[in-house]
Amino acid sequence: MGQGLRTVVGISLQAKEQAFGVLFLGTPDSRRFTAAELRLLLALGHQIGMAVENSYLVQQSARRSEELHMLNEIGRALSSTLDPEALFETILSELKRLVDVNHFYIALHDPRAQRNPF
Repeated sequence: MGQGLRTVVGISLQAKEQAFGVLFLGTPDSRRFTAAELRLLLALGHQIGMAVENSYLVQQSARRSEELHMLNEIGRALSSTLDPEALFETILSELKRLVDVNHFYIALHDPRAQRNPF
């Protein structure tokens, strides 16, 4: 009402069984949408929903690809270096790229350093 709209129609944006949102269309005129217009709007809502779902799938696929790349790089570092510092640098570099962290900590167990704390 505050926008001066007299007719508003809401179209569900969905793909398959998952709804992603609602598309609202409004007009200041008082009118009824025809059956053909409503079918067109429903088809449009379905197409937009499919585009959103495809976007999510592409993002998930890219994320999985990054994860596999990171695991591959760490695996290569594990098999090609005996230097723990170089290995940890590779792990940190890959983690920074994947999960946006600046620091990580690995606690190593040294049985020779075990002391009775009491």
